[in-house]
Amino acid sequence: MRAILRRPLLFEAIPGEAPMSRQLPSVTVVICARNAAAHLGGSISSALAQDYPRDRYRVLVVDNGSTDETRYVARAMGAAVRGHRRPGIAGARRFAVETVRSGLIAFLDADCEAPKNWLSSLVPEFLDERGTLTTRVGAVGIRLVSDEPRTLAERHINAGGMMDTDRMFTRNALQFPFVVCAGMVARRDALREVGAFDPGFGRAAGEDADACWRLRRNGWEVRYCRDVTVLHHHRASVGAMLRQVRWYGAGSAELFARWRKELGWRRYTDWRVYQRLVGGLTAAPFALLLQSGYERHAPALRALDAAAFLCGKLRRSIEKRILFL
Repeated sequence: MRAILRRPLLFEAIPGEAPMSRQLPSVTVVICARNAAAHLGGSISSALAQDYPRDRYRVLVVDNGSTDETRYVARAMGAAVRGHRRPGIAGARRFAVETVRSGLIAFLDADCEAPKNWLSSLVPEFLDERGTLTTRVGAVGIRLVSDEPRTLAERHINAGGMMDTDRMFTRNALQFPFVVCAGMVARRDALREVGAFDPGFGRAAGEDADACWRLRRNGWEVRYCRDVTVLHHHRASVGAMLRQVRWYGAGSAELFARWRKELGWRRYTDWRVYQRLVGGLTAAPFALLLQSGYERHAPALRALDAAAFLCGKLRRSIEKRILFL
């Protein structure tokens, strides 16, 4: 099943683009990694195991200022490595977009593993009936799935739907539909045209939503191929999860600062996160006394992730001088 975000437009050739008849387009698989040596191997292995013709794609790891063995692991496994020392996933992705020469860029996160048919399933979405890159499809995303959770943090991420890509590809008060960068394949020229992955996001999340909304605004299609799934390995510890959630909060404020006019808001208070905080604090003592297993800790974890989200969100809101509570 495929969902399509479409705006009225004419499907016409992109000026200056060479025809690619009788051969598949070239693809660069980009893995942006920072201190990812411990789990990068699975991501690179899955990228190298694609059933897409091997001479039509390469794997590039963008080392985002790692202090561990990330670049050595990548090279040992046969991936090309380029360094981008300024921390921030948006800046690392922008660096890749400006660096690669292939017609398509396939983004895979260091904590993700793609199925063998990832590229062969998504690349045809960009091609016309002659097999050339002349459509106005700008990006195609996938559905994220997870391992069977083993830790409290992993169970909490699943229970809270933090990686629910179906929900992300919907319109609500604070977002237009978007697809996540983990597993996204995109037209390089389209990303360059719209200035995708603004380094101004810093280490905050939300660069994928911003990129999709820029594409849509410029008349490019963003497609969601739900039947193609990419495995995401969640943060295993509560501390790592909370640090990630804090950057989600910062990203939500960054997106609101950039898109509030298009979304129809001057200011906004999202009471749901406060309800989660208060509800978690209220229920935590009873759960500790009466529950067992994950349910014993679930309310406290809800309160903690709400607090972390608010910490990132309110700090970035102050920096941006916006009323987004």
